[in-house]
Amino acid sequence: MDAKPKALPAQAPSETHDQRLLAKSEVSIWIDTYDDIFSDFDPRPYRERSLSVDFLDEAKRYTREKGGKLQVRILAPNSIRNARMEAVVKKRLQEHFKRHANIVTKDQDTTKRRGWRFIITGTVILLMATVIVHYGEEGFFKDFLTVLFEPAGWFTIWSGFDMVVLRPNDLQPDLDFYKKMESADIVFESY
Repeated sequence: MDAKPKALPAQAPSETHDQRLLAKSEVSIWIDTYDDIFSDFDPRPYRERSLSVDFLDEAKRYTREKGGKLQVRILAPNSIRNARMEAVVKKRLQEHFKRHANIVTKDQDTTKRRGWRFIITGTVILLMATVIVHYGEEGFFKDFLTVLFEPAGWFTIWSGFDMVVLRPNDLQPDLDFYKKMESADIVFESY
């Protein structure tokens, strides 16, 4: 299971060194090793490795209310600090957030396109129902088609509006998070 990184919100400056470090950034995440950022279940090198769910959850929690460009300070013990490793980790984080922002954007666009197809299809179904009611001969078949097409048309239109208006909004918090983190200034510092 992933080791849970210790994420701490920025605090007002005080006398201790740790608290001064935390006060410098908007989001501070305290790690014991670089492995705290990555999944324990992924054996690939850091430049390809999946990010830890715990790390992502902590980052989401502390960036949710932040606006504008973020500074994310990753605090690591001085004994493990390695500039080359930190450059790889920073690049990997930025790639992850950029890729996921693109995925969510594509999901929103796909959902909206599908919704517009539903709206058009529902409109065509209702148009067919109107033609049947207006021009159809009285009888069982006309009544059956009317009963079939009218609810189907309304259902399809409203489902389309749901896809165009509501479902993309459900993905917006994730997109906002990924966009913030993609452009965040990621800084490593010793504790």
